[in-house]
Amino acid sequence: MLPELHASIAAFMQCATQWRSGFGGRTGLDYPACIQILKLHRRRWRHESPDDPIVTTPLSELIADIQIIEAAMLRVDNERREQEEEK
Repeated sequence: MLPELHASIAAFMQCATQWRSGFGGRTGLDYPACIQILKLHRRRWRHESPDDPIVTTPLSELIADIQIIEAAMLRVDNERREQEEEK
């Protein structure tokens, strides 16, 4: 993993349990829950590693990166669903 992606991946992993789902599967992340989770974890991380990018990167940038990962995962989900329907 590229070092500059560490904070974004770590933030996404903290939100990975916050998927909203419908009849067709995942529909997106629950962002109010993600923001709360990140705020809570950032307090702990700030004490453990004050210079870590997960602490120094603005929350708005982390959320923007999480949205990119989310969009890619939803795209993969849709492709898999289409492949299954073709079978």
